[in-house]
Amino acid sequence: MFWRRRKQADFEDEIRAHLELEADRLRARGVATQDAELAARRNFGNVGIAQDRFYAAQSLSWLQDFARDARYAMRTLRRTPGFSIAVVLTLALGIGANAAMFTIVNAVLFRPLPYPDSHRIVSMSMMSEGIDREVLDDHTFRALAAEGTPSLEAVAVSRGGDVIVHTVDGPREIPGSDVTSQYFAVYGFAPLRGRTFSTDEARPGGPEVVVLSEQLWRGMFGGDSAIIGRSLVLDEKPTTVIGVMPATLTTSRRAQLWTPLRIRPAVEGQTMYYYAVGRMRAGASIEMVRAEIGTIARRAADALTGVGPRDRELTPVAMTLHDRRFGDSRKALLLLWGTVGVLLLVACANLANLSLARSAQREREFALRLALGASRTRIVRYVLCESLVLSTTGAILGVLLAAASVGYFVRISPGSVANAEGVRVDATALGFTLVVALATALLFGLVPALRAARGHVSLALASGSQRSAGSRREQLLRRALIVAQLATALVMLTGAALVTKTLARVTAIDPGFDTENLLVIRPTLARARYTPPNADAFYQQFMARLRRDPDVRAVALADAAPLGGARMTVVITDSAGRSSPPVDVLGVDAGYFPTIGARIIEGRGFASSDRLGAPQVAIVNATLARLMYPGRSALGQTIRADGEKTIIGVVNDIRQRGGLEAPVTLVAYISLTQTGVSHFQSVIVRTVPQPKAHYDRVRAMIREIDAAQVPPSLNTIEERMTEEIAPRRFTVVLLGIFAGLAGTLAIVGLYGVLSYLVAERTREIGIRVALGADSGRVLRFVLGSGMALTTIGVVLGAGAAAFTVRLLRTMVYDMSVYDPWTFAASAGLLVGVAFLASYVPARRAAAIDPVRALRME
Repeated sequence: MFWRRRKQADFEDEIRAHLELEADRLRARGVATQDAELAARRNFGNVGIAQDRFYAAQSLSWLQDFARDARYAMRTLRRTPGFSIAVVLTLALGIGANAAMFTIVNAVLFRPLPYPDSHRIVSMSMMSEGIDREVLDDHTFRALAAEGTPSLEAVAVSRGGDVIVHTVDGPREIPGSDVTSQYFAVYGFAPLRGRTFSTDEARPGGPEVVVLSEQLWRGMFGGDSAIIGRSLVLDEKPTTVIGVMPATLTTSRRAQLWTPLRIRPAVEGQTMYYYAVGRMRAGASIEMVRAEIGTIARRAADALTGVGPRDRELTPVAMTLHDRRFGDSRKALLLLWGTVGVLLLVACANLANLSLARSAQREREFALRLALGASRTRIVRYVLCESLVLSTTGAILGVLLAAASVGYFVRISPGSVANAEGVRVDATALGFTLVVALATALLFGLVPALRAARGHVSLALASGSQRSAGSRREQLLRRALIVAQLATALVMLTGAALVTKTLARVTAIDPGFDTENLLVIRPTLARARYTPPNADAFYQQFMARLRRDPDVRAVALADAAPLGGARMTVVITDSAGRSSPPVDVLGVDAGYFPTIGARIIEGRGFASSDRLGAPQVAIVNATLARLMYPGRSALGQTIRADGEKTIIGVVNDIRQRGGLEAPVTLVAYISLTQTGVSHFQSVIVRTVPQPKAHYDRVRAMIREIDAAQVPPSLNTIEERMTEEIAPRRFTVVLLGIFAGLAGTLAIVGLYGVLSYLVAERTREIGIRVALGADSGRVLRFVLGSGMALTTIGVVLGAGAAAFTVRLLRTMVYDMSVYDPWTFAASAGLLVGVAFLASYVPARRAAAIDPVRALRME
């Protein structure tokens, strides 16, 4: 501002000096002073025009013109608050939904993991019978570590587990992980302080050492600079701190400390599974890693005796760590992002309809502007400026809506999304919103702007009316936009109905047990302080206290609760030497099946007589019995699973691993009284309603038994079921919201078009009534117009839906994407709501007074 004033002042001084010099020259030639000054001004020309030209050349005149147009547009929009509010709210919903989904998609799919060269970190596992087990067997890992591969420069495996850390304030349970020595090299991090594990420390019998996370070091130990070499008590064992890893390593991960994972030598008939990661060499590819792992896995299996052919059918899986963490969410997130993009297009179509109608009403205003000298380009620029003001206002409200709603979307999202780092509206999301706002302004403002500039000046001014019905082409365009909105809304409603029906089917899956009022308790016992006999005594005392609670109906002990995994996975063989696919082995007590409500379909369950020293027994699930003994009874058969065992019963299939939708896994149950309990058992309790009401009582019982115990892990089976269906619920909720918004916008658009039709044809309808048309005919006329548009939209939408629902094939369960009842219900819902939206303007048209309608003109 000050620069412009200085330049202008300098230019005025220059003009003044020029005039004075010219006047002096004329006076020197004998011209009178007054005449010389007048002649100098005549010779120079118009000073004001020169100043204006200089100002235009030296300033951003286009910006000032835009600011002037924006101010006038805001004043104009304030005079039509109904139109302005409808447009701004519509844009806020459309742009806000896009900003919210982009925020989630950007944080989960587009942003790389916070590790150096994270695209080179791969996750390795094995697939059996089409199911990715997400773990790698110890035989393959030993071969990988010993032989090495051309495509991998580092390989590591890990196993999660909570650790009890004893502090001056008492014991605390800290999430930890057992890892091999190259684990930190795979992730590409050097320690912040100290060092990581050496090869000797990672061998069986090595010293007890631990590496802390930066968060744990600063939070629990106050960032003590002398932490390296300090001795901590972990699980009752003195452990030396050797390093501190930077905070970035724990991004989106639970582990806060790491201890060495000591892989034992191979034991025939036993297979352990771990989470495996590797770092690819520069230039290597996932395909190379997969091929090399497959070769090494087959070689490792051939080197072992007692491994059946089915075990060798395991297929190696290799994918980037990013895909491992977020791959399951990718398709759903991209689908939802595409859905909100379509929602924004529906909103733009709706707004273009409103703007076209408003532009037709303002035809005389624009004609007057053209008659007064405004160029058609100026008219286009002004109308686009109005659209930009509305779009900017809607974008501001949309960003506020996105910031308020993204937290809710994350809370209902599956764990892979909810645990993503930095899911919030940031500068990238704001930039995306700005681009969307500008594109939206063009989408819904360009056609009305061009329409306003094409107006016929003489006809518009001669009409003497502020209202114009618009050309037939414009009326067809408005109706075409409504048909497109209705068709798009039907596509989105059909998709939402399909995933909703799928969610209902998934929640109706029989898990094989009674899920109501089951509480799962996971005490954490320190290995050093609790020997197996002491652990067994603790659990028996704890369960005895629970049974005395009047609100407890049954109590059981197991290695893991239903839906909670298994004790171990092995390959079992029958008496004929035939091997099975991997089988989950689960230790349970005699009360397990009655407590969870499972059904023994053949033979018997475990009894008190199945104790240590008695013949080893097992119970298999129905799927394993059919696989191993087709056409005959499994009772009395002998299997080898952690020793020889006789099958005494067959239980119905219980969902144990892989979720509700996964195929039923093979499970063999063994008696805990024969194998002995471990330090980490699950206590399953059947209570009266409201299992969460027992949380405080359970914690108090454990403190009474052992005051040094850390609080146990408590959750209900219903909570686990909720976690299982979280990905589907996330998709259903968001797709349902967006489909509902699209349907609402389409119906509002239909209502607006019909209302405008009634308003612009009021005189015509009045003449029809005056000439004898009854209200019923007028009602049918307007209602027929609305239902005709709806019918066309439904037909086109059904065809589009039949094409687009193929994208949902992987998201539906136990049904076809072309489910006729879903298509019919979606179309019926849209037609019903459209009928109501058409009926209101039709009733208004039927009630028109012909005298008042004719008098208005």
